[in-house]
Amino acid sequence: MHKIKIVFLIALTSFLLISFFSCNSEKEEKTVFRCLGSWDMPPMYHGNPYAPGGVGDDAKNFIFGMLFGYDVFKCEFWPNVGLDYQETVKALTVKLRRGLLWDDGTPFTSKDVYTSFVLHGGLGEWSEIWRYIDQIEVPDSFTVVFHYGSTKSILSKFFMFTNLIDASYHIYGKWLDDAETLLKMRKQLWQKEEELGKAARKSDDYQKLNTQVLEKGKIFRESLQNFKPKLPMGYGPFKLIKVTSDQMLLEKNDNHWAVKEILFDEIRIGRYTTNELVWASLIAGEIDLEKPATPIDVVNAIVKSQPKIKHIPISDFSGFSLVLNNEKFPFSEKDFRQALAYIIDRDKVRMVAHYFGNIVKYSCGILPSVLNIWTSPEFRNTMKLYPVDHIKAEELLKGIGLSRNDAGFWTTNDGKVLKFEIASNPNTDWVLAAEEMSRQLTVFGLKTNVRIIEGTLYGPTLGAREYEMAIEVAISAKLHPVQAYLNFYKSNGRIGNITGFDFNVMDAEGNNINLEKLQEALFVTTNPAEQRKIIEKLAWATNEYLPVISLVEKNSQFFVYDGGRVIGWPYGEELQNKFGFNWRVASLKWMTEGILTPGKERVK
Repeated sequence: MHKIKIVFLIALTSFLLISFFSCNSEKEEKTVFRCLGSWDMPPMYHGNPYAPGGVGDDAKNFIFGMLFGYDVFKCEFWPNVGLDYQETVKALTVKLRRGLLWDDGTPFTSKDVYTSFVLHGGLGEWSEIWRYIDQIEVPDSFTVVFHYGSTKSILSKFFMFTNLIDASYHIYGKWLDDAETLLKMRKQLWQKEEELGKAARKSDDYQKLNTQVLEKGKIFRESLQNFKPKLPMGYGPFKLIKVTSDQMLLEKNDNHWAVKEILFDEIRIGRYTTNELVWASLIAGEIDLEKPATPIDVVNAIVKSQPKIKHIPISDFSGFSLVLNNEKFPFSEKDFRQALAYIIDRDKVRMVAHYFGNIVKYSCGILPSVLNIWTSPEFRNTMKLYPVDHIKAEELLKGIGLSRNDAGFWTTNDGKVLKFEIASNPNTDWVLAAEEMSRQLTVFGLKTNVRIIEGTLYGPTLGAREYEMAIEVAISAKLHPVQAYLNFYKSNGRIGNITGFDFNVMDAEGNNINLEKLQEALFVTTNPAEQRKIIEKLAWATNEYLPVISLVEKNSQFFVYDGGRVIGWPYGEELQNKFGFNWRVASLKWMTEGILTPGKERVK
């Protein structure tokens, strides 16, 4: 009955979508690429990327560009606005592509790169870059030099290369002086924090400077955000020419360097409202690429109804996990945490919560899709797999003084029955995962209920450690494993704070180590071989001590309409690499290379 309702809903909304696209069609046949997105409706919409409601997140990648793109599985950068780069211990020098023009005909130069970085820095954004570079130099129109500070982050280059360059000097240059002043003041604050730690915030000098930054920053932000052009000024493969409440229309930029390779006349972005409407538009063949979260029965209905649709799950580089309050007994005991890992059937959790996800084979802080990149086969053999093994779990529980009563439930040594809760926010997939694990633990004899906490209260509740077990996206690491370990093993890291885990442990050889110091070392280690050594130490400790139990690697569910308006999708490793990073950037790259081209279907 449920499936019939879904199919009926899809059929109905398909009809509505076809009507919608027909009402917005034009007489002339064009080659069009269609997708969905969201933006502020006119008259709120404007073209300033530095103010709320500006440009639209889904349009930004089509009209701006980043210095370099990134292959997440190959761990390689590819040229975009930047053509080449050289890196030394002290600086990163980028050579820019020549011939780019802003929509008003003004040449794109290194000053535009400088302006974009400084404006974001003045606003207090891009701190992951500005905390680790001292200054940016532009020795000529097509060269940008990023000078590293005394502390270097291995993530800085990723963020420098992959943030969008979105401010033209000839338009936004009038805000540069104030942005430069604010940026210098922010760096002074960071310097005090680095020298004095938390004590810096209590000093009079810090408080005075912080007040000045807040006051000046407010004036600067208001001035910059009051600028509201009707449409954004870009330089990318397409330019935005029209925004309505239900569609963004972009036309090919005839001044773009790859204009001869780009064979699409337009990009049309429809409004993303609900998953049900996205499913309907896919069945109707009205969009070429989207990634709605979709249950298995609806995936089957879509693929069956529309033969040109390909369903392709690709990692979104986040991990669905069970986080544990390591301060509370028995979660404070490593053997209890390991016992939980032996009890929980991760595949059943995947089936009910993230059907198209990847089971986490090694719970170690690194996602399955990239584990082979960062660790050796020999090392992986040293880690525990934690298969479902109730006998092993019983041994571990008895080893810490727990026992079963006559009813089969586990008790403390004074006969008190253990009762637990798994906290979850109201998201459907989170609740389904919590309920499945609650069921499994209760069947094993550990009485467990689910506690649903309203969304705005969820983070603070976990942060205050007013929980026992909870569902969380503990791992989020698209660029490098250090992103996850910073989160796990830093005193102010989100997961480290939630779990209350003691960072002082023993390594595989029985030596005392501090995991916070290890991740700090990884954060500044540029040598790949040394990075791997540190990563493997952190992975082993995460796998052995289990501050969290990783369950499933989440996959984005891409639907590609292939063979209609668009042909040439490069399946396999190329698609995995590019879609894993950014599907809009990937689509544009293939268009500029003449790989993605129009099919026989045309749009009026």
